[in-house]
Amino acid sequence: MNFQNQGNFTRGSQLFAHKLRMFGQGSTNVFIIGLGLSIFWIICRLYQKVCLSSLYYFVIERYVQLKLAIGEHFYDIDQIGIKFYSLRFKKWMHLNAQDFLHEFYTGNMDLKYSNYGNS
Repeated sequence: MNFQNQGNFTRGSQLFAHKLRMFGQGSTNVFIIGLGLSIFWIICRLYQKVCLSSLYYFVIERYVQLKLAIGEHFYDIDQIGIKFYSLRFKKWMHLNAQDFLHEFYTGNMDLKYSNYGNS
């Protein structure tokens, strides 16, 4: 094969290269669909154990913990507040972050768990 013919491939090699590209594309599609179905399955299993309001307050509690951990280096801990939508009162509320944590751990924020931790 000389220099002028290096770009010319035989029909068989073109078909083989096409099959490899299609295999790679198909593998990517299967991976993405499988990943999406796995995430959907995990969400469905989680929803069987924990209701959405519990998950909502858990996410807010994690945010408050992070805000307190970072904010205590810059502000007095009593100055750190949190604004969130209360599902119980159906309105936006502003609480001191420590008061929110106290209410989260000792009060009832309409958290409902069913067999959490058991399969």
